[in-house]
Amino acid sequence: MDFAELEAVEGLRWPWHSWPPTPSAAEALVVPTAVLCTPLHPTAPDLLPILPYPPLRCASRSCAATLNPFSRVNHASARWSCSFCGATANPYPRHLSPDAIPAELFPTHSSVEYTLPPDPSEAGGGPPAIVFVIDAATDGDGLAALKAEVLRVVQGLPESVRVALVTFAASVWVHDLGFEGCARVVVFNGERELESDKIQQLLGVRHSRYSKLAALKATEMQRFLLPVSECEFSITSAIEDLTSMSACPRGHRPLRATGAAISTAIALLEGCCSSNSGGRIIVFTSGPTTVGPGLVVETDLGKAIRSHRDIFNGNVPLIEKAQDFYKKVAKRLTDNALVLDLLACSLDQVGAAELSNWLYRVNEFMWII
Repeated sequence: MDFAELEAVEGLRWPWHSWPPTPSAAEALVVPTAVLCTPLHPTAPDLLPILPYPPLRCASRSCAATLNPFSRVNHASARWSCSFCGATANPYPRHLSPDAIPAELFPTHSSVEYTLPPDPSEAGGGPPAIVFVIDAATDGDGLAALKAEVLRVVQGLPESVRVALVTFAASVWVHDLGFEGCARVVVFNGERELESDKIQQLLGVRHSRYSKLAALKATEMQRFLLPVSECEFSITSAIEDLTSMSACPRGHRPLRATGAAISTAIALLEGCCSSNSGGRIIVFTSGPTTVGPGLVVETDLGKAIRSHRDIFNGNVPLIEKAQDFYKKVAKRLTDNALVLDLLACSLDQVGAAELSNWLYRVNEFMWII
């Protein structure tokens, strides 16, 4: 099987097709050793095996590599040697004979997938939760492309994953995915900075942090964060029906309440998820915040957005207030084991400097195109 065929099976692309044999060879590489992974790549079960047990890892604390076709197994001593660090004292299951080797050792299975058993320490946390936060102030063509990609992601999610949809422009819309008969949203003023308890109260998802029964009841009754199996049609329809709200008066920027939308998404997860379940907020935006908390620049195009030189020289009157807001946002994220990802696509600045100082501390993923 050549490299193109292997990439089609595994969804992995490497800059090099051979491992550097020595440290000096590794340092001489112009492009570092890396791998580009496509998580939603369609695979054939007969070509990419899915193994119903956890991986066998190297016992070295500094390595922890897994058993693979390049590992050497000594069946007599029930040990295997790691092909990465060279450790030879790794235990190997004695009940596996040389004629019944596991799939990881097959030369054709350079990549496998594992179905991990549930972790007892995470019992009761509930299924994963993802909130999609979409900038409706994006231009028509950009929004159409974004909707297609988000729909593809939703279709690839497991049915047990809980999803929610928040859209924003001048206001913030939280979509009621469990309401039947017509589209229903709860609208928040993008210019106001509401407390989390107030947002939860308006959404009807507020519960006591110290009562498991209250948490369960709130999760069962609310209709904003639901498993994909229960709301796939609703969230798909809501995304497809999104229209661009980028129109604005001449000489002005579109109204965009990014900070209020992020705060609302956090409040939604705070009200719907237990403290040990965690969640992920994925924000798609195409420009700077021009309304409400976290303000980066005013709507008047006559007032230029701050430059890097302005930031370095401290000549940014709005940045201090914005960073104070995102400092509070970062604390809420860490207190509730939440992760925020920012995906921005814009020829102009989007206000990443205001977010990055604090959100880098909470495992944020920032991708600016």
